Amino acid sequence: MIVKRGVHVYGLLIVIEGFMKRIEEVLRRISGVVSNIYFVNYHPLPNDKSRLIVYFDVKDPKVIDEMVSDILRLGFVEDVKVLKPKIPGLLIDTESFPLRMGVKQRAIVFGDIIYRGLLRESRRRFGSTAEAFLFYLGLFSGEEAARSDMELAFQLNIRDPVLVFSTITAPLMKALGYCSIEIVKIEPENTSIIRVYDSFECEIGKPSDKPFSHFLRGFIAGLFSGLFKQKYTVKETKCIAKGDPYCEFIITRVQPVL
Repeated sequence: MIVKRGVHVYGLLIVIEGFMKRIEEVLRRISGVVSNIYFVNYHPLPNDKSRLIVYFDVKDPKVIDEMVSDILRLGFVEDVKVLKPKIPGLLIDTESFPLRMGVKQRAIVFGDIIYRGLLRESRRRFGSTAEAFLFYLGLFSGEEAARSDMELAFQLNIRDPVLVFSTITAPLMKALGYCSIEIVKIEPENTSIIRVYDSFECEIGKPSDKPFSHFLRGFIAGLFSGLFKQKYTVKETKCIAKGDPYCEFIITRVQPVL
């Protein structure tokens, strides 16, 4: 979405056979016509194709049809869709629906206005019942995330779950906006410690007199259970919601009953 009051804001979604050099050629064609380019993004598609997204403004919208025709004359451009504003100055991309992470996974985006209601208001209204429910939502979600991360690791010929957590799981959690993870130690057979910076959950819990995380705490428990095929308890000992510089989680293996 882009908001530019008083200007003609449009977008193009372009499917290209190939990658960078051809993307650069398309962008040269666009920049020669438009007034300003506000956003450019591209991602790979199956069969060595790319999808390019460009938001821009033009002084006269009539030039867009000619620009699209010029782009389509490039032999490597497969398709071009024009994003048109329904309200002048407001452009919302409805053509990229449904959103995808990679090729397989569908994705949705929760802004903090929405997850604030989910995580904070549910606690305020339902108390400890909501906290327990959030923990188990996180637990089940973490187990599924671990399964997905292990599948990706298998494609990359990575078999060590500790390496999966440090090179795939933790970076993905940061890339997807959950938090930034510092690994203090990982000892799957005993006790592990991780520090979490800028937790999306605990950030909205300020100020608090106790650790605020339940969903993320459950998510970490699910991740470790899924990666290491054992059961774990997770305790949050430090939390940004109560003024600590980071959230710290102690992950302890549940000893089997003999």
